[in-house]
Amino acid sequence: MIYDTDKYKLNANILGVTGGIASGKSEVAEILKKLGARIIDADVLARKAIEDGSEGERQVLEAFGTCDRKELRKIAFKNKPNADKLDSITHPIIIRLIEERLKEEAENTLVGGVIVLVAPLLFECNLQKHCTQTWQLSANTNIRIKRARERDNVSIKEVEVIMRRQMPDHRREEIADVVIHNNGTLEELESLVSVLFPPF
Repeated sequence: MIYDTDKYKLNANILGVTGGIASGKSEVAEILKKLGARIIDADVLARKAIEDGSEGERQVLEAFGTCDRKELRKIAFKNKPNADKLDSITHPIIIRLIEERLKEEAENTLVGGVIVLVAPLLFECNLQKHCTQTWQLSANTNIRIKRARERDNVSIKEVEVIMRRQMPDHRREEIADVVIHNNGTLEELESLVSVLFPPF
């Protein structure tokens, strides 16, 4: 199938995977990679957007005085104007990098192959327009808080602030083609994903 964008045309099956903090996106990406999918991780490209010597780094340093991701998280989630300012700098760069990678992967993926775009802001940034199908990872709030605290060594309050700033699960579930409730073990998640993949 052909999916037209403003800048180019993609001939590829693209699966978009999204969800809030600690919903299991990275785990699903690892499972899908083992199953043969090619992975594009928006978080990896977000780091590239402000790497040393980049225009993104220059703009962020000018605005906030640091490009340290932990410090930026604190600054951004301290108040909405800070978050909006950071987003206005980084999101256009990240979206451009994602679209460049999608084009590159589409040109190098065999017929029948699957490209997986893992993006927390898939719907917020309208990246679903590139996707053949979208998956939403949902999980109970208490489970997500526990996972995030163990993984990132952050407080309950910090996790709650991040969750409030993100699109709620129920809104993503209304948009997504497939909803995965990830409240169980990694083994249970892997078993379910293996049944759902390939999705096309």
